[in-house]
Amino acid sequence: MTTRLMKKAILEEAIRIGDELLAKAESDEHGISWSTLSIDPDHNITWQESEDIYSGASGIVIFLLELSKKTNNIRYLDAAVEGMRWVEHYCQTNPTDNFTFFTGRTGVCYSLIKMFEATAQRKYLDEALAIASPCIAYLHSPPAGNDLLTGTAGTLLGLLHLHAATGEQWILEAINTSIGHLVDEAQCGRKGLYWDRSPFRIRGLCGFSHGAAGIGFAFLEAGYHLQNDALYWLAEQAFLYESQYYDQSIMNWPDFRVQLSDPTECQDYEREYLAGNFDLFTNGRDLNAWCHGAVGIGLSRLRFLQLMNQPSCHNEVEAAIAKTLNAQDDVSSPGSNFTLCHGHGGHADLFLEYYRLFKDRRYLSFAETIASAALDSKAKEKLYLPGIPVAGLPEDTSLFGGIAGIGYFYLRVLNPLRTPSILLPGLKRMVGRNTRSSPRRQRIISFDQIRRSIINKVFRRALFVAEEFFPEEIAKYLSANNTYSQTDEKEAFKELLGRLISSLPPGKRRCLTDIFSLELQRARIDESNASHFLLHIEEVIQTKEAQRLAGSEDELFLNQELSLNPRVEFKATEWNWSVADQTLWKDNIHLPPDTYNILLIPAAEAVVEESISSFSFMVLEAFRNAARVTAVMNEITRSFGHVGPEHKATIRHKIVEQIRTALVARILVSADGPGSHAGKFAPGLEFSRSF
Repeated sequence: MTTRLMKKAILEEAIRIGDELLAKAESDEHGISWSTLSIDPDHNITWQESEDIYSGASGIVIFLLELSKKTNNIRYLDAAVEGMRWVEHYCQTNPTDNFTFFTGRTGVCYSLIKMFEATAQRKYLDEALAIASPCIAYLHSPPAGNDLLTGTAGTLLGLLHLHAATGEQWILEAINTSIGHLVDEAQCGRKGLYWDRSPFRIRGLCGFSHGAAGIGFAFLEAGYHLQNDALYWLAEQAFLYESQYYDQSIMNWPDFRVQLSDPTECQDYEREYLAGNFDLFTNGRDLNAWCHGAVGIGLSRLRFLQLMNQPSCHNEVEAAIAKTLNAQDDVSSPGSNFTLCHGHGGHADLFLEYYRLFKDRRYLSFAETIASAALDSKAKEKLYLPGIPVAGLPEDTSLFGGIAGIGYFYLRVLNPLRTPSILLPGLKRMVGRNTRSSPRRQRIISFDQIRRSIINKVFRRALFVAEEFFPEEIAKYLSANNTYSQTDEKEAFKELLGRLISSLPPGKRRCLTDIFSLELQRARIDESNASHFLLHIEEVIQTKEAQRLAGSEDELFLNQELSLNPRVEFKATEWNWSVADQTLWKDNIHLPPDTYNILLIPAAEAVVEESISSFSFMVLEAFRNAARVTAVMNEITRSFGHVGPEHKATIRHKIVEQIRTALVARILVSADGPGSHAGKFAPGLEFSRSF
């Protein structure tokens, strides 16, 4: 088929899809809507009406607007108008606290902006502002998620588009709140930043929909729109986190989610842990789509390349393209999926964006090949497979999992330079262009604020003391523009503090070194963990065993052989650096040294820091090598010398009480029970790098 004939066939199919959507539209006095496929947590498949871009009417409206633009056919514009009218009524009658972009109300605002661009009717912008206005209250108590698809990063992206279109000052304030929340929620990885740490994930996610790539993309757009380098730096830190996990053996960034749809499945994982199958807990899956894997990560890096022109991300773009090209070997196979979220239609977007930036026609031809395969698949299979991977389902109508998205993909292939990517919805304007915002409010967050927040996550107390000793040097460091450095913030601060400590007089050096070494040890323990989910399963197993042992009769308990949990570490400091009492930190500078014992206990959520008494330390230290409870009890009791029977009984009771408490807290574990597995395998993962 010649290129001209193929383009004709692609356009005809996009039109056919548009006509099918019009035929399937459900009409009432409020406009038109569409039922789309949905799957609930119990895996029940239903057809539902909704307002969002991902699976609702707003997404279908976006396709119809582009189809109207391409064909000059007023029918599709009229349908978009009626679809948006239904969406507006739905939003008015169905309040929500979901203001994210792809699956919530700021995405509806984006569709209304598209309606304004198509019709020049100001009412659509007014409606977008009305729909977004409750977002202010939502941002003061946002949900736990921070990702682009369903969390605060998506809210930020939608607000940026709304501010670019309207220039309303209150939106700028909401943007600032969103950014502040994301900075507060950031987690420091071995390198860079990640979000949404969970016991039910191997580690912080890579990827566009739920991982660091999508949140980094939101920061890129914020940096561009607000002309703020500090936000670009946050994007770099998110991408730096992902870069370390590129796995050359699979040519991809692993998907670190855990396949756990039912809580009872934890029992299966417990059995795998006890059998020593630790790879199950540490190795991510090899998926490649817009939502997870190389396609979405590659799109984020293309935007990074476009806005910041950083050569360092060229290699990652090339790696993403290489992986995605490999996936095209099965594009013509029966059962191929061409949806946007996790099908070949989404794959094509990476090639189309590369073509749009570099005008290399090879990449346009890659997308055209996918379009041709999609046409052939439809002719043979008589349907487009939906995004929900359940056999026997009919076609879906939605944008991200159905035919509206496939139609949009066809329009992108026909005109990639003028048909914007809905998978990478970047902004067109910077603040100050056609907006009413005050230029004084443009730089709404600074390097000082961001870097201080990030450092405080790991070295809060060391930073406090360092500022007491070196206020000017620390202020200069915090406010420095480190964009383009590609340096991990923890490493940069460690290097700075190392230099500063060496210049201190002995007394001050001893004090700052004391807290710095504690926080370094805590960070090292956290970074060495191979998997948050593995720690969670380990905690579950150890807790069950501890409860069984701690509840046993005294005689049986005294004969138990216990040992210190191999993951637990001791730390002795010379000053009291209690996390809960900041007033102590400044006092320590002027106090003489003493001895304070601390336990550092790794957990799925974080490393727990516990101060312990000298007596507790003595009891726990006795189990550094496996020992029976009765032997430890007798040994410690003897260390108190000659005491009367009553005092001896009290001491023995206190020792056993300490041991039971430590057992329940997982500080002690059964020497030959399931808890003894901890630490018997490599604590960290090493990924091969090709960059």
